[in-house]
Amino acid sequence: MQQRRLQLVVVPPPVRAGAGQIQLRWGATIYGHVELSLCPVDRRGLLLGLHVEPRHRRRGVGRVLARAAAARGGGFSWSANPPDEADAAALWARVGAPRAPASPCSHQEAAGLRIEPHWPK
Repeated sequence: MQQRRLQLVVVPPPVRAGAGQIQLRWGATIYGHVELSLCPVDRRGLLLGLHVEPRHRRRGVGRVLARAAAARGGGFSWSANPPDEADAAALWARVGAPRAPASPCSHQEAAGLRIEPHWPK
């Protein structure tokens, strides 16, 4: 029997320093997720993406997910490519997403992350 309560669910990466997720769920319904990579060796965190289902937007889901990512990588040096979409950029500004362009460490690159840093248009 599935639990019917709001919960954060961590989906670990398949390899160390690879991309994993934190999902916000109510039972089997996923309200949104944040994709991130954490390197425990270099203490570097990459915010790879944040998605909130359209019908759950403007309810604090993105803020909860961003805070969960920050808590998971507390004390890490964070970076992220800023989103190109206006709504997403506004959310990132409200939640205090990192302003430095994404720059994976050698362990994250070895885990298969290939990210080109860029600034918003």
